[in-house]
Amino acid sequence: MVWTRRKLLTLVGMSAIAACADDLDPAPTGSAVPSSPQGSGSGSAVPTPVPKLTDAGVARRVVNELRARAGDHPVIKVGLTADEAELSVLVDGKAITYAWREGTITEVGSDVAYVGQTSFDPDLYAFDDLQQLFGIAGALSGSLSNQQLQIVDHDQGDVMMTVTTRPESRPVFFRPDGSPIHELDYVSEESIREGLADAVGDRLQVAAIGFSTGQGLWVDSPHPTEAGVMVRRTRPAKLPAYTSQRKEDAPEKLFSPVDIDPAVLSKLVTQLPARLGKQPPVKVDWTIDFRHGRPEPTITLDVGGQTVVTDLEGLDITAEVGD
Repeated sequence: MVWTRRKLLTLVGMSAIAACADDLDPAPTGSAVPSSPQGSGSGSAVPTPVPKLTDAGVARRVVNELRARAGDHPVIKVGLTADEAELSVLVDGKAITYAWREGTITEVGSDVAYVGQTSFDPDLYAFDDLQQLFGIAGALSGSLSNQQLQIVDHDQGDVMMTVTTRPESRPVFFRPDGSPIHELDYVSEESIREGLADAVGDRLQVAAIGFSTGQGLWVDSPHPTEAGVMVRRTRPAKLPAYTSQRKEDAPEKLFSPVDIDPAVLSKLVTQLPARLGKQPPVKVDWTIDFRHGRPEPTITLDVGGQTVVTDLEGLDITAEVGD
């Protein structure tokens, strides 16, 4: 057969069309190779970054995961940093600790020992915004270094949140609602009101209320169940309230702490030193009780060594009751 130029060109063209058609045919089912993520190079999946506990809501979610892993056991401690979380529970009289680190939960060794701490429900404590709590604590303590929040029994059943740092600075305590426990001067009305509320707690009747420099504001009341025992709850200027007990019979007369006006106490503390001609600084301690035998409790103040007695409205009755 003789191939003319026209026949050759026609054959080449038909071959090119066939090649293009082959390229356009769909690949057989199951033969496609998955594409790699953009920029992955090797085709491996991009790892999901581990969230920070300071991200909103993450601390709560992680603690819930730790509780689920720990099972239905009483919680006695929670510890949170920006990167790690620990939860200790009571199992057969022994503390067992679980930790969340880099997104993984494991049982870990711990120095937590059970010595009668009160258990608690973490749901009752507002740590959802850990970053905000750390910010408040940093402003009050002056340090943001290696902050850790702990929820633990502080004193005889008082469970609260505390933020500490490394190196150690002033610890900052928080109430369950996330509000800080302030340092108090016991001069301003607001300061006396907060200290009074912390020391009184849920007591409806008390035997005495007082303030002493270096100790703080204190409240004496009979033990609710044990006869012959008095309970003193003290709120220092820089620390949360704590409780102590002593053997002593309760007095015959008690009074309601709601009758005490912080504004009256603040006015007496700020004005009496100048009125008595005392040169600052002047130490002013005071006690509210029935020591003077009147129908209502009185306020007895020691103003730089000089005694002043007033009624609950701040009226001076020193001359009537004597020293």
